Formats: sequence, structure tokens, C-alpha cells
Amino acid sequence: MKRLAIFWIFWCVALPTQAEIYKHVDASGAVSYTDYPVAGAKRLSIGTSGASWKPAHRSVHSRPAVVEPVSVPRIDTQTQSRRDNLRRSVLEGELQTERQSLEQARAARRQGETPQPGEQKTGAAYQSRLEKLDDAVKLHQDNVDALNRELRRIP
Repeated sequence: MKRLAIFWIFWCVALPTQAEIYKHVDASGAVSYTDYPVAGAKRLSIGTSGASWKPAHRSVHSRPAVVEPVSVPRIDTQTQSRRDNLRRSVLEGELQTERQSLEQARAARRQGETPQPGEQKTGAAYQSRLEKLDDAVKLHQDNVDALNRELRRIP
């Protein structure tokens, strides 16, 4: 939430700014963008913003237009399928490792329930040790859950 608030503050501060952007293609075909003119560079028209900037009025039922970037690389189905399969295999490997870590953390938690010599179950040292073991179990369980969510997102 804090990051979102910071983002909006910077975004609002940036609204009244104006910049000129130049696109330059060198002899080898490399494209670069700068904020200062370079020989052979083209000035890009990106619009301006300023103090008089106002959002466009929209009706309650209107939807924003979908803008497709001009140079979006298109991936063929076979290539995307290979990428998805690779991603799935990596995530499944991570999931297997994380499940093993979860079982180890659970076993350590079960063993940790027995007080060590000189400890009492109501003592602060015992409670602190159990909290650390519980935190380890929770961490690995959260990781397993996150990996399962990611695997469900892969087509």
C-alpha cells in the first residue's frame, strides 16, 4: 500500500512536466532515445501536459480504449507453448524442493515441542524457539501456496 501511495505521489508531481524526446537510429541500426537533439534524430510527438491538464470526461458506462503498442513482438503458439512448458517444469522443481523444506520444517517443529534441558513450556526461551519454528513452517507453506497459484496460471 505504501508503494502505491508513493507511486501516485510521484505520478501526480510528474503531471505538470514537459519533455522533448528524440529517437535516433545510428549507422548499425541501433535505436536510442534521448532528451536532447542529436544529429539525424527525429523529435517524437508524445503530447504535452501542464497545469491545464484535465482528464477526459467519460460516461459512467464507457470503457477506456485498448491501445496496442505498435511494435509488440508476436510469439507463435509453438514457441509460447515451449516457454510455458519450461516455466511449468521450473516451477514444479521449485515446488518439489519447497514441499521437502516444508516437511523438514514441520518435523523440526514437532521435535521442538519437547523442552530442552533447563527449559519450561511456559518459559520465554521455549516460546521464542517455537515461534521461530512456526515462522519457518509458515514461510514454506506460503511458498508452496504461491508456487501452486503460479502453476495454475500457466495455460
